[in-house]
Amino acid sequence: MTMIIRFIVASIFVSTAAFAAGMGSNRVLGVSEGGTGTPSGPAAVPFIAPGGVSSASALSRAGHHLNVIDDFGAKGDGQWPYLAVTCQAGSATISFASATWSSKTYTPVFSGADVGKIIAVPGCGGTWLAYGPVTVSSAGSSYVYGAIITLNGGTGPEPIKVMVTATTASDGVSAGGVASAVLYNPGIFTTTPSGVLSQASTNGTGTGATFAAPNFTSVLSATIKAVNSASSVTLSTSAAASQTGVAQFVTYGHDDQPAFASALSAMIVNPTRGSRLYVPTPPGQGYLFGSQLSLIGASATPYDYENAVTIEGDGRASTIRAAAVMDSVIQKDAVWSRGYRVAGLQIDAAAMAIHGVSILNGQNNYIDHNWITNAAPGGSNVLLAQGGTGAGTDTVSDNYILNDSAVIPDLAHMPTFALDVESPDNNIMFNFMVNGSYCQVYDGGSNNHFVTNHGYAIPSAFYAPYNMCARGASTWVGNTSGGGTTVAGYYVTGYASHLTGNHAQGDPIGYLVASGVQDAHLVGNWADEGSVPIAVQQNGAPGVNTVVAANTGLQPVYQNYNGGFYSGIGQHVKGGASGPLGWLGSYGYVNGQGNFALGSGIDDHYRKGCFIRSSVGTNGWNGDSQVVDCVMYGSGTSAANITSTGNMPPGGVNEIFVPINIPFSEDVTVKLHAYCSTQDYGYWTVNFGLIANKSAAGVQFEGASGPTTTPPTFTSVRKSTGAASWTPSVVLDTTNGGAYLTGTGTCTGGKTIYWVADVHIVETGAGAN
Repeated sequence: MTMIIRFIVASIFVSTAAFAAGMGSNRVLGVSEGGTGTPSGPAAVPFIAPGGVSSASALSRAGHHLNVIDDFGAKGDGQWPYLAVTCQAGSATISFASATWSSKTYTPVFSGADVGKIIAVPGCGGTWLAYGPVTVSSAGSSYVYGAIITLNGGTGPEPIKVMVTATTASDGVSAGGVASAVLYNPGIFTTTPSGVLSQASTNGTGTGATFAAPNFTSVLSATIKAVNSASSVTLSTSAAASQTGVAQFVTYGHDDQPAFASALSAMIVNPTRGSRLYVPTPPGQGYLFGSQLSLIGASATPYDYENAVTIEGDGRASTIRAAAVMDSVIQKDAVWSRGYRVAGLQIDAAAMAIHGVSILNGQNNYIDHNWITNAAPGGSNVLLAQGGTGAGTDTVSDNYILNDSAVIPDLAHMPTFALDVESPDNNIMFNFMVNGSYCQVYDGGSNNHFVTNHGYAIPSAFYAPYNMCARGASTWVGNTSGGGTTVAGYYVTGYASHLTGNHAQGDPIGYLVASGVQDAHLVGNWADEGSVPIAVQQNGAPGVNTVVAANTGLQPVYQNYNGGFYSGIGQHVKGGASGPLGWLGSYGYVNGQGNFALGSGIDDHYRKGCFIRSSVGTNGWNGDSQVVDCVMYGSGTSAANITSTGNMPPGGVNEIFVPINIPFSEDVTVKLHAYCSTQDYGYWTVNFGLIANKSAAGVQFEGASGPTTTPPTFTSVRKSTGAASWTPSVVLDTTNGGAYLTGTGTCTGGKTIYWVADVHIVETGAGAN
């Protein structure tokens, strides 16, 4: 334990210091996303060898500490002004006009120096990405929550993939048809699919689901062939769609991806441990990538990690931006290897790359101290894929993962996740994640460790259903859901998910546990600012060995969900407006407000403020063999209703009522005490039976020789002289099916009499008859 604490403290210290040094650029968001001019980042970090040497000479230096500008000719002159764009399908001429974004007006300033540069113009056709909600046409069968379905249709390098977010099963998670789904990959198309799209494949066993073709957005990527004026260019490729005066970010500059690729290739061909590619603050807004940069996995002797390279910049000032539609800005390829590191960069997917950074295979890779922004719709800023045997054990730490609502127009164009973890045994720590459209971090792997991450969505038009989606058998410690959700901060759907010490802040429900989840543990978590602490999804009970205990919050459980504070095996806890207090036990139902249950086979029958006890089973029905203890109270200057909700009118759940789901009999013992501030008092007892045969109107008292409507009489144990007129009664209630207590009398000076009853009920059901 001491070693773990020291490691965490040391990690926080190192991460914080490095973050401050490497990420502390004073470049503001507006400039980074759409501004022009020279960035004002921090001074470049010291470089080991002088710049300007040849690549061959550089490669001879020990450690391969190379500079992507000095040693490989990267330009870093990319810019992305916000301009009004006009293009015509079939024409290669694009015109631009001034536009205003974030209180700044941008004016086109193209010149002859821009000929030969790459340019990306959204909305003019060329390459297409899907976006928007997924519409289920046919549900199919045998799908489970989290299943990924690849769809047929269209022409292009990547097909559309959708992820099942609810099934037609009663718990919404178990096998069934597809009730709802979200984009998991928007696909990359030169010809878009249309009509109803069928399943090409799935990672599960489901069959038969079909989906309506979604919406599509486009990007025209080309080379500037000629500059006609400061506001007009001719491209190497004609537009495939038309638009007039649509304001958007236009990205252009030299393509620096070849320089980065050359550097990595040279380092891997000549392996030396400790290779580092330094990405200095660029002279322009950033480095543009016209295609994906692949981190090459290659065998080496004797160690594969000798081929690994660290790509490191000055923090946010060292911006790399997508300038075309692609899968990832930076991707570790599918060949297994270890040890790559991407650090100290801003990686802007620019809504054109499906992922900012992705790792398809390998281990011990690091993504740390980066800004990773604006993934394409339906994608994820960071993806740790389950790309092969041995994938995983990577670290994603100290990143700011942002999808900017000022840049991305609406929720339909947002990526589905900020961070998607599909591989096992990863460490996800100290990340800040904003505006994934389904959840900020999704755990589809196992044995992952999520520590002190923070996720939320803002503003309200961009709220996601969840922030933290715990599907894998992983551990979550010290994370914060910062609100901005429409359903819950944490959604627990995974076998053996473990959550402790986490925080839900301002979510409608703090922690939503899917019914049927087994071996999950939610212990010592906190919810505040109006959050419901814990809720178990409606229409089912949590699975075997699921434990929820010692969680706290300012509000109790939400009335439309099963849930509460409970711990044990197979519970079903359903909260009313205030919810149950807790449960230690299994297999039963706690439905009312303020109840506590102990044992198995329990049914509180919606009572309020009671302690329900049972043994380890039933005679066939939940609640047919149990003991119920309730405190009932009331007050008045002349008369009082004595119920579990005070002077409220008797209404079944707050009185001594008989369940009517099966034939029931109850033995009731009441100890009633009354007191007035004049020091007058009274104490009475009564024992009686109640019986019903599945009918509220048929409720009767158990008489000496059979059912009767004659009420029992209290026995006075003691009372003061001033309480001589005080009289308690038992009143039969054939409307709600039970009986309730009343007290009458007066106290000297018209003072209030307070009545409190200890009600003990032995409940016996005859469900087999």
